[in-house]
Amino acid sequence: MNTRIRILLLAISSLLLQAGCSSQPVLPVPANNPPVLAVQGNPDAYQNQRVTWGGTIINTEVKKNDTWIIVLAKPLDESAEPKQVDHSIGRFLAIKPGFHDPAVFATDRQITVTGIITGSETRKIGEHDYRYPVVQVERFHLWPIRVPTHWHDDYWYDPWFDPWYPWYGPYWYPRSYFHLHHRHYVE
Repeated sequence: MNTRIRILLLAISSLLLQAGCSSQPVLPVPANNPPVLAVQGNPDAYQNQRVTWGGTIINTEVKKNDTWIIVLAKPLDESAEPKQVDHSIGRFLAIKPGFHDPAVFATDRQITVTGIITGSETRKIGEHDYRYPVVQVERFHLWPIRVPTHWHDDYWYDPWFDPWYPWYGPYWYPRSYFHLHHRHYVE
């Protein structure tokens, strides 16, 4: 095989490998993406501006021609997925044309939306009046439900190693006796 062809194939495979490993956001984040709280404070200044926001769905309301999704805003990571943090950066109202099932857009699901700021709407949270920035959704991504995984969190774990088998601990009772007659309570 010719040396030039080998170099060309190596260069093409290298570029394909790099492209496959690069991380692109699911939805484009504008360079001048304003924070939710800034828009909440002065929605008229951001009228008709494109934003990409995300967070946790609080409530989904189906209207006659639209679906209104109230979102607890969270900071986004490099792939535009809402981060799993214990604080909020505000709330916003995402309006999506058409019917979208509230069972799918359920409470506690993660969502990222891209759309145009169209103003604000004031609603009650308890007895407090809260002004929600309103985003007319152009594109959205509903993130998969995270399923917690279980792992053994000891420093070293071998599932087949048991130094006390068939006896258990300092009591030197057979394992079946110990598990039947001794209960562990965590307070």
